[in-house]
Formats: sequence, structure tokens, C-alpha cells
Amino acid sequence: VYQAEVDGYKTWNKYFGRGLSVDGFKTALHDFLFNGRRFLHELIPDILTQLRQLSQVVRSLDGFRFYSSSLLIMYEGAPTCGPSEESEQVAPPATSISSSGAGLTVDVKMIDFAHSSLPTSNASAVRHRGPDTGYLFGLDNLIRLLEELLSSTVPLTV
Repeated sequence: VYQAEVDGYKTWNKYFGRGLSVDGFKTALHDFLFNGRRFLHELIPDILTQLRQLSQVVRSLDGFRFYSSSLLIMYEGAPTCGPSEESEQVAPPATSISSSGAGLTVDVKMIDFAHSSLPTSNASAVRHRGPDTGYLFGLDNLIRLLEELLSSTVPLTV
């Protein structure tokens, strides 16, 4: 996560989140949305919108399981600038489900499907019924924690 105050990045390795408590995860979410000067609370509604859309899709999928998959949440922290000579020469981006608020772009993607399972007609394969309740449990908790962060934050500049 870019930290404007020190003009550098704050990074964690892939194992960081495995040992977090609920409070530690809340702090990590806060840190993810803090650019070193201020908490980017205006991004949360767009993240929530995309997470809710994803939840609706997963609820409609019968038999899919997303074992060990991940969510990638990205945002462009620099507000958009006016048109430049370079941007006029570049083709417009492909359609995306990303959204933007206050000039900041947010994108939520499911990634890492190596251990996912699909509905199958193979009689010897394990058949799962209904949506992936484990995945939905995680999504619902992430949505709840982001809603808590949004309701407890007041736009402040450090």
C-alpha cells in the first residue's frame, strides 16, 4: 500500500493474514485504506457494492467450491487528472466491473482457482449441492467489517 507521507510502499508477505485475529484483521483493513496521510473512507462504498455483487453471483452458483481462492481488492489512490496527450493516444480500457467514486477507481476480483471444484457429471466425483457456504461466510464477514469501518470513520487528514 502506497504511503504518501514517506513516498514508499508498506508491504506484507502472503502469510501475514493467516495469523490475524478479528481485531488484527480490522486493523489490516484500515491500514489498506490508509495512504499515510488520511483514511480513504470514500472507497468503501464502491468496495461494498462489488462485494455484494460477487456475493449474489456466488449464491446463484450450484455446486461450485472455491477452495483456497482469494479476493484481490485494488484501488488507484491518485485522483484522476485531466486528459493528457498520452491518454488521448491510448485506446479506451476494456469494460470492467470496477467502479469509481471521488475520482478513485476500485476493483475487486476473485483469483487463485487451482483448488476450486466445478459441478461435474462424472459419477465418481464428489458432487456438491448449493452455493459455496464457506466462501459466502468469508464474503459476508468482510462486508460486515467494511460496513463497521465505514460507520466508525470520520474523514480525517493526518
